[in-house]
Amino acid sequence: MKNTTVVMLLDNPFISDSRVEKESAFLVDSGFEVIVYCVSDNHLPAEENRNGIVIKRILNLFFQKPFGKNYSTQLTLFSNEISKESLDILHCHDFMLMPLAAAIKKQKPRIFFSYDSHEYLAGWPYYKEIPNLINRSKGYLVWMRMLQNEKKVAKSINALLAPSAAIATALQERFKLSFSGISVRNIPEPKMIDSTISLRETLKISKDRKLIVHSGSIYMPPKIIELLIGFINTSANLSLVFIGNRPIHSDLKQRYKAIHRIYFVDYQPNILLDQLASCDAGIIYTRSKSYKAHQLGASNKLMEYGLAGLPTIGTQQIAHEELEEQFQHMELFSENDFASFKSAINRMIDGLPEKKKNAQRIKYALSWENEFRPVIELYKKVSARLHKD
Repeated sequence: MKNTTVVMLLDNPFISDSRVEKESAFLVDSGFEVIVYCVSDNHLPAEENRNGIVIKRILNLFFQKPFGKNYSTQLTLFSNEISKESLDILHCHDFMLMPLAAAIKKQKPRIFFSYDSHEYLAGWPYYKEIPNLINRSKGYLVWMRMLQNEKKVAKSINALLAPSAAIATALQERFKLSFSGISVRNIPEPKMIDSTISLRETLKISKDRKLIVHSGSIYMPPKIIELLIGFINTSANLSLVFIGNRPIHSDLKQRYKAIHRIYFVDYQPNILLDQLASCDAGIIYTRSKSYKAHQLGASNKLMEYGLAGLPTIGTQQIAHEELEEQFQHMELFSENDFASFKSAINRMIDGLPEKKKNAQRIKYALSWENEFRPVIELYKKVSARLHKD
């Protein structure tokens, strides 16, 4: 493969972004040159080489304000700068930088353009969570413009990546694409579990109690959280630990710090799988009824739990049902129905030995290498065609 360069566009400073890191590393290992154009940060170098991945932090946050007076000027400025690269494949991460990718593609029509959608934007009306009415109204207009831009630019893409098969299908239909999307789930890199890193021992939880873990973003409504904590606190054999780093994690820690059998641990990515593996079951609560993005998506924690060999209690949605059908390691419940949630927890505890045995099979059946291989094969074909021409 001769000097095939993949330029990635990323809407953050690339401090830590697991999906981008894994994709970039696998591309480099497969012989591609990878350059990531991302957002500048005063605390980070404007350019660096990270394990063979060239990172160029030149972008500002103009793309967050599609109605801004300097939007078009900035778009032209950055597209001109990036177009100076001798690139073969343009790989755009998520929706915000799609207009920039389209501008580059217009200048260099020969390049192969991939859209790597990190979620289903049409089913994620994030503006609804903005508390102030005026700002929420502005957020709605921005969301609508982002949707319009995404759909318009999708006419010029040559490949589509999505974090679940359901999102890939939904986007293919939404964009009216003549080709199928590629499902690339966020499967963690494999690692040997360090059994000495035990949350049970760290938190001094007795062996006669089953330890349930909730890792990552918390989407449970306050009432469900209250009911769950009350249930665990009065249980004869259960404990619950939250692992996270978002503001809601800190708020809950302050509110429930005096409650017995409820624990809060700060997120540490390097030992997360070790910590998860020391628990008995994991919780995934998504807003699968109210947000289509959740209904169609596959959360990072679903794969993290799987690679840690952890049985899972999760809301009823497509990705959960698919993995449960394959491994029989989950108990599913209905969103916003605590009776259903509680029943799923009890069923999990009752059948825990079998569920644990089934969950252990996941780490041997799923791998990031296999998941991303179709993209590598596609890009090698693209490379061969481009260099032949």
